[in-house]
Amino acid sequence: MTTKPIAHFIGPYSFLSNFYGAPFKADGITYPTNEHYFQAHKVLTIGRKHENLHFRRIVKAATPKEAKSLGRHVKIRPDWEEVRLEVMRQAVAYKFEQDELLGTRLMMTGEKELIEGNNYNDKYWGAACVERNGEHRHHGKNWLGWLLMAERAHLRATR
Repeated sequence: MTTKPIAHFIGPYSFLSNFYGAPFKADGITYPTNEHYFQAHKVLTIGRKHENLHFRRIVKAATPKEAKSLGRHVKIRPDWEEVRLEVMRQAVAYKFEQDELLGTRLMMTGEKELIEGNNYNDKYWGAACVERNGEHRHHGKNWLGWLLMAERAHLRATR
């Protein structure tokens, strides 16, 4: 018998979402959410990143939705495709390692597969959810889910 996956980061599992308010510090900067961190690190920066106007605007955005919107309108660093997965891995690690309660909640997901199911066709970070004959199917790379499961295993090994 297989365990039913956690297929959407909503309700009791909203803490798994990048939009969940869980401030953390990295390099002396406080980020309100993983989304703020991720979007800010898209910015092409020269010199110290905290001095870059676009970087600061994203970090100070009032909501993760606003941070995401701002991140869509910046000059993206040339190595973004190569580093974006590592940037997200770092954000996930900061979030769950700096907040002991969130780390514990992540570990309490047991061995369940974590799927960032969505209906906006994100097949890189998540898995688009399609309903056929009353059955939900997910297809996509689900990188956020894999990073969360890797962090869960890391927390178990180090706590």
